Amino acid sequence: MQIIGVDLHTRQQTVAMLNVETEEIVENTLTHEGDSVRESYSILAGATRVGIEPEIATYLLNPTLAGIIPRDSDSESH
Repeated sequence: MQIIGVDLHTRQQTVAMLNVETEEIVENTLTHEGDSVRESYSILAGATRVGIEPEIATYLLNPTLAGIIPRDSDSESH
């Protein structure tokens, strides 16, 4: 399982990812230009939980995540 924290801003987002099994932490800053955000999230595999600290409306990110991260029908929505 992966836990991802996203600090979302208008032109970029800072992402911290924790792989629970390996305890590996990866931090990255993604610009909202081109396909960099889609490419970064598309490599995720398995169970993933995402927490967002928005500086802009989260509806701008939701379509991107919806197309990449499958929703688990048994998961709670927070």
